[in-house]
Amino acid sequence: MIRPSELTRSKLFTLFLLVGVLARGAAAATCNGHAALCDRRYSNITFIGSHDSAFVGTGLADNQLEPIDRQLASGIRFLQIQTHDSNGTIELCHTLCLLEDAGTLSGYLGTVKTFLDSNPEEVITLLLTNPDKKTGIEFNEVFQGAGVDVYAFVPPGNLTLDTWPTLGEMVGSGKRLVVFMDYLADKSVPYILDEFNSFMFETPFDTTDPVFPQCNIDRPSGASPAGRMSLVNHFLDTNTSGLLIPDRSAAETTNSAASIMAQVNICTGLYNRNPNFILLDWISIGDAITVQDQLNGENSTQVSTPANQTSENSGQTGGSQQDPSKETGGQGPATDSVANSLFQRWRETPSNIAVVLACTILFMAI
Repeated sequence: MIRPSELTRSKLFTLFLLVGVLARGAAAATCNGHAALCDRRYSNITFIGSHDSAFVGTGLADNQLEPIDRQLASGIRFLQIQTHDSNGTIELCHTLCLLEDAGTLSGYLGTVKTFLDSNPEEVITLLLTNPDKKTGIEFNEVFQGAGVDVYAFVPPGNLTLDTWPTLGEMVGSGKRLVVFMDYLADKSVPYILDEFNSFMFETPFDTTDPVFPQCNIDRPSGASPAGRMSLVNHFLDTNTSGLLIPDRSAAETTNSAASIMAQVNICTGLYNRNPNFILLDWISIGDAITVQDQLNGENSTQVSTPANQTSENSGQTGGSQQDPSKETGGQGPATDSVANSLFQRWRETPSNIAVVLACTILFMAI
């Protein structure tokens, strides 16, 4: 005969087992803020990106109003940075370090690492420009020094649009930082991916036409769109005495959903798929996150934020990258907190609801 104390211990043991099952089911509840995005391939997602993300301020050479940590907190997961050599150190300079020097690449990567450390379900992409032809080995030393190389994604082989991993797979592996370089990517550093070799094409940049009337392939010259992800340069310059400078006065219009989607529709008509990356200046102005979520078929929600920072964006539901019957979901900011995002996912699963009910019954019976 089982004594009451033994029965209580048995129930408690069963309760702990069920809670463990529930916890495992709740793991990796979201990827870049949305549960459905975990099942989407990296190559089947639209990321709104920050053009010249390190150049922050209101000067003529600046492109953004908020620092990197705030850009990440707002839901931006694609960061483009311009690098230059400054006396042997890789710095983030706008054309010339004498014109604007936003600090070292090492310091920038430290901020990215802090975010990745604090947000284990987020995948970030970096696009490095390399006009001073620094070697991949030199970049690798900086990445290693900042400790962020441990997050870098290394392709298992030649990747096509259909063989990129899903965000869920990237989150699960811990390799949540994708690094592209425009020129001189060194194959001896396998995580620095050669942007134009086979991965991506870009539309023209330094546009001065506010209509953004085309989506032609600018780089690499003569490339076919087949098999490549697409990057749309949707940032406006103005010609001032022969110099092209970022047009901050037009940012609200340029970054509006109407303007971005007008160019996206041109691109979709040409290539039969949504752009993978859309670069904007002044991303804190306009509808960046709303459009990102719309293109991925998600509603904008409160974003995931490191270090107790908070930010909210409201949006609307839009189309998906491809046929939802094949892959569904969207990219956007995360929900209120890790706990809430976990709850949001497992509460909709019947098996998890059954576990909750069983745990409740056992608890009441003890």
